[in-house]
Amino acid sequence: MKRHAILIGSSRFDREPKLQPLKCPENDVDGIYDIVSSLGGFDESFVFKNADHQAILNQIEDTLREAHADDQLLLYYSGHGETDMPGRLYLTASDTEVKRLFATSIPVETLRTMIEHYQRRKIMLILDCCFGGAAGKSFVKGSVDEQLKQLSRGSGVYILTASTAMQTALEKEGDEYSLLTKHIIHGVRTGEAANATTGLVTMEDLYRYVYARVKAEGHQEPMHWALNVRGEDLVIARAVKNQLDRLRELDAWVLQSASLFTRKVRIRAQQVIDDCQAQPDLHASHIRLLEALFEKQIEIGEFNEEWERVEAPRQERPVAPPPKPAPRVEAPSQPPHAGSAAYPAAAQSFIEDLNGARLEMIYVPAGRFTMGSDRENNEKPPHPVNVPAYYAGKYQITQKQWKAMMGTNPSRFKGDDLPVERVSWNDAQEFCKKLQQLTKKAYRLPSEAEWEYACRAGTTGDYAGELEEMAWYHDNSEGKTHPVGQKQPNAFGLYDMHGNVWEWCEDVWHGNYKGAPYDGSSWLSEGDSSLHVLRGGSWFVNIYNCRSACRDYNRFDAFIFNFGFRVVVSARKS
Repeated sequence: MKRHAILIGSSRFDREPKLQPLKCPENDVDGIYDIVSSLGGFDESFVFKNADHQAILNQIEDTLREAHADDQLLLYYSGHGETDMPGRLYLTASDTEVKRLFATSIPVETLRTMIEHYQRRKIMLILDCCFGGAAGKSFVKGSVDEQLKQLSRGSGVYILTASTAMQTALEKEGDEYSLLTKHIIHGVRTGEAANATTGLVTMEDLYRYVYARVKAEGHQEPMHWALNVRGEDLVIARAVKNQLDRLRELDAWVLQSASLFTRKVRIRAQQVIDDCQAQPDLHASHIRLLEALFEKQIEIGEFNEEWERVEAPRQERPVAPPPKPAPRVEAPSQPPHAGSAAYPAAAQSFIEDLNGARLEMIYVPAGRFTMGSDRENNEKPPHPVNVPAYYAGKYQITQKQWKAMMGTNPSRFKGDDLPVERVSWNDAQEFCKKLQQLTKKAYRLPSEAEWEYACRAGTTGDYAGELEEMAWYHDNSEGKTHPVGQKQPNAFGLYDMHGNVWEWCEDVWHGNYKGAPYDGSSWLSEGDSSLHVLRGGSWFVNIYNCRSACRDYNRFDAFIFNFGFRVVVSARKS
């Protein structure tokens, strides 16, 4: 297998006054070339800066024709994107004329036809496209059109774009690179986009890395499509160094350069580095500043000013408001088994005494909902599920509850009302067994369907409400867990269903929902029995991973600082 790269940057359009010159595409191409030549393991790279359309098309076809079936091709483009009346996308070249797009540019439809004709199945397509036009101090770049989806016909293409078809993408004044490309280059060079174990940056890794950063900085949303190919199978580069090596290097440098810092800053810097060795990205802003000073990109005076700014939220931390009361959920007039010896007559909730620790259980009424989404392959297909009534823990299991039942506390962040973490799926099962023995009820982990039904609480969007008001996640958690119940509950009266800690489910992992149960039960057949489902996101991840439909997984024996759980019990007496 060989790896080929074709890198195209179009910034000058001498024949077309309607196309405004761009400042970043040539730098973009240089930056990407530096990555693919030194870190990408590409056998050959072709660079086109302000070339005419025919030269570019000739090279693309020559490469596709001469490549073998299992070869990989990276096609990168930075420049203007133009569309015609039907909405077809064209990548502009130095000789492009807007009135003759088909004859003087690179039609995406032509790329699709070439890929289909030569039957190439491993194509990485990165498009940092623009329509042009100035807005204030930034040059506005237009998005890549949704017509890219047409590339799916008979091809194997992974597409990463700067934004959606309805958004603009930015070329910021003062930046060397376009916004998307800037974060691609940074993610690879620093290792932040790489898999922590392998040090490789796959296209899927790259998308996950740039998504939050581009969206936060540019108010645009990078898009990706995996069309008959897995993004995990396409490696764009090996990171310069993995995160642990980078942090160790920074740690040694801080010690050697102690005279640069005040004692307070040096001690805090070492604390930040120590924390990040166990929890990558925990103090991303601090680490970026230390790297910038280490690489002599900023002076010590600028560093000190910025350091004080990123430390300010920590020093001025507000007192958390008291928990808000949960909205009441009306129970059916005849709740299942109301008044039985096992359950109280009031269906909304009941309380267990766990050797002095209270466990509050909330009634979740039976219902039907659509599980999954069209956002990710592992969330497809969306499908209807009928969920019987059950009781769910009002909160994630706390350290006080865990200690009352297990006699230990494995958590990194200590506090009775904090959720217990660093517990594996096996550990959660052991807790449930002890809980069963104490209460004589069949406590267990929720099925994945029960979990999503409880999280959505009748909603159909990405979140069960305003996420900032409901969840502790990367942007507001200050790098740690928080006491349960401090954020707003959902409509069922359940807290922290989004964020704080990931929650184990009973199910084994399946890569999608094909064949999934429709009755709300746990999916234990087939799949990978060594892996179990995690839901809800955590204090450590971005908003995308806190969605109601978002799924993750890990080994049954994995215990990590943001893995926790809550318990459920059937509303039927078993």
